Amino acid sequence: MDLEFKKILEEKIDIVIRETIIELDSNIQTMHANHASVGWLRSGNTISRTIHYICHGNEKIYESIISFVKNTPIEYYPNLSEHIIEIVKKKHERYNSGCKNVLLNSFEISTLSSNHDEFILKLKGKMHIHFNKFVNELKTIEFSLKKSCNQEEIKSKNKYFKFKKILELIMYLPLVIIIFLWCLDPEGPFEPYVVLLTFLIPLTPKFYSFYKLISGKIKR
Repeated sequence: MDLEFKKILEEKIDIVIRETIIELDSNIQTMHANHASVGWLRSGNTISRTIHYICHGNEKIYESIISFVKNTPIEYYPNLSEHIIEIVKKKHERYNSGCKNVLLNSFEISTLSSNHDEFILKLKGKMHIHFNKFVNELKTIEFSLKKSCNQEEIKSKNKYFKFKKILELIMYLPLVIIIFLWCLDPEGPFEPYVVLLTFLIPLTPKFYSFYKLISGKIKR
């Protein structure tokens, strides 16, 4: 993975997770205050809303990462998506840790202590769905990059083939003419030209590499 892209991606994930945790804490505090005002604070509604806000933040994190990857110029290479997923998993632990504290706090407030496992399974199921959606979207981006990369390779090969044929034609044509003139006049000064062209023709790939280098600099 390109080190610059990796650094930018990690910084982006850190920012998104930090902002999401701040938003989560704010939503939970507001919800606790609202539930306390109507007598719902110690009910199952408090845990349900906590799970809702955690899932909302989790989905928001993955969507932000997908949007960032889509809008950032990046070149395809094998295992691109796997490397991004590895970074995301590592960074996501911070959000998981924050969510755990928030959920435990809601459990302590609520009187539904016997249903903790049920709520946790529900939360894990939803977060797993978000992760799978993220992976699928990332794979789609990777496939598009790979397809684009392959098309560029095909264009480059076709361009090289055409250039090579044109260059060979340019070199072979005078070679044929010189050989023809040499046959008409064996004593003429044609041998050095024949030797030169015979030497230059196999160097066609080198000429093309030089052409690509020059054209690339001109485009930049």
